[in-house]
Amino acid sequence: MRGAASRSGNLRVKGPRACLSGARIPRTDFAYLGEGEPPPLPRYPKMESADISLDVAGLRRICNYFNNVENSLDSAHVRFVHRRHRDSVQDYIVLGDPTITVEESEWGVERHAKYPDGKKVTVFFGMPNINYTNGQVVDPEIKRADVMLFKVPVDDEHHIHFEVRAIPLTGERGRVWIQERQEMRAKAELDRPELVRAILAGKLRLDDIDPNRVDFVMLEDEVAQTGQGAIAPRGNEHLGRSDRGVFLMRKIWERELGNLKEGRPLKQWVYRPEMVPTYPKA
Repeated sequence: MRGAASRSGNLRVKGPRACLSGARIPRTDFAYLGEGEPPPLPRYPKMESADISLDVAGLRRICNYFNNVENSLDSAHVRFVHRRHRDSVQDYIVLGDPTITVEESEWGVERHAKYPDGKKVTVFFGMPNINYTNGQVVDPEIKRADVMLFKVPVDDEHHIHFEVRAIPLTGERGRVWIQERQEMRAKAELDRPELVRAILAGKLRLDDIDPNRVDFVMLEDEVAQTGQGAIAPRGNEHLGRSDRGVFLMRKIWERELGNLKEGRPLKQWVYRPEMVPTYPKA
């Protein structure tokens, strides 16, 4: 990625542009509003490889962004929230309830899930809003790909979910794949919020919807996250062992917001190139 920078007072805006097999993706701007010189933009080497094309999307969501952020730390939900999708694409690489361990890292939270057959998954969460995982791709040729997810709040009841996927195709083949993917996504996004509202109102069921017509993983997540309430009430929660990542992230937020309130130094979060998600082979 290369950044073009402009400066006005303490505001510095960088607009990174990435090449998708020779095509420019939509511009994304990052603004620094603090004192002094802005820090350098973080670099993610695996996403800059010449061996991939980047599939980029921005999806409007109809719940508070923290509902989605906490989903990033929950390995256990995949088994029941995404059961229909996994059945439709026969994704049975990992099965059963995982044992989850988490630890605070230089970047945020490092999470490990070990499944009953011994298979292991590693996922990284970068504070305050980045999930770096190996995610499902609804495609017969490319079933999974590394993906960075940025959850950006709009207001108390809406946010935008940005995705950057590392697709293992290049050149013309990569360009065509991404163009077809973007066209398919545009059609799927036309009525996704309405489908979610209809399901939550009891007018539709997930089983009524063709999983090939929409991004079914996103639809399943949106039903689960929006169903908690646009701003989820937390008073009746009973967190369990599978919620270790959620619990740790809440403790980090509580600590850092307390430091901000009291004028104490905040932790400087740093991404390291070795922080790359892992997922077992089929």
